[in-house]
Amino acid sequence: MILIAAAAVFFIAVMIRDNHRFVVRRYTVHSAKVSRRLTFVFVSDLHSKDYGGDNRKVVQAIEALSPDAVLCAGDLIIKRDAWNNKPGWIDTGASFVRQIAGHFPFYLTDGNHEEKLCYRGERQEAYDDWCKAVKSAGAVKLHNQSVDCEGGVRITGLDLPRETYQKIKPYHMPEGMVEDCIGRCDPTKFNLVIAHNPKFFREYAEWGADLVVSGHVHGGLMRIGRLGMIGPDLHLFPRYSGGLYENRETGAHMVVTCGLGAHTLPIRIFNPGEISYIEILPEKK
Repeated sequence: MILIAAAAVFFIAVMIRDNHRFVVRRYTVHSAKVSRRLTFVFVSDLHSKDYGGDNRKVVQAIEALSPDAVLCAGDLIIKRDAWNNKPGWIDTGASFVRQIAGHFPFYLTDGNHEEKLCYRGERQEAYDDWCKAVKSAGAVKLHNQSVDCEGGVRITGLDLPRETYQKIKPYHMPEGMVEDCIGRCDPTKFNLVIAHNPKFFREYAEWGADLVVSGHVHGGLMRIGRLGMIGPDLHLFPRYSGGLYENRETGAHMVVTCGLGAHTLPIRIFNPGEISYIEILPEKK
């Protein structure tokens, strides 16, 4: 009983600590498609979390990294707060975007929390308010759209339909869904795809992505080495929960961030919040 109590105290202490800190993790990808060194900061799943008052600590960390651009895979808000018209539900996420977009190009897509606001018009007004706040903050919202950047990079925001986030019952993506959403891939570009859900890495790679950045899984809540314990679809040990992955058939890579916040289950054990710093280096053709 003493050992059980001691273990419980230990895990609670770790959870409290990891819920209130973040780390910077660095990833490097090489490609003959880029003409020069490029750097990106990637964040996701803030869920209205505040580090240090108006997210001062996160903003300062990103400014210190001085990337070429900042990427975000959504879930900056909590859908429940928007559904319930909680006062200020939009403020933390919008302020975060405004501070970052004031210094760096900022590209973002929807996560499932934003997507569920506009599903069948359930909270369309709230979704419209969010989109206006993001635009006025100076960010570029890529809803199944692409933008060409210096160095040979094309950034594409992929917003998948709501059913791709279903829980418990496995979802199998129909052939061609990625192309239906974002069109054909241009193989002459370095295709960087922002896709909130990492579960479909194989489909992203087969479409032609060179690098995918994803979030959604929150690191699997509790991590043992590279393994996360549970995914948002309630499946144990999700295949992609955090880190750098490679599709060996295509050579595509994917960075999955452990995210910055939490919502329904505020559990983080051996799993602090994460800012991802991604360096893309040219290699000889």
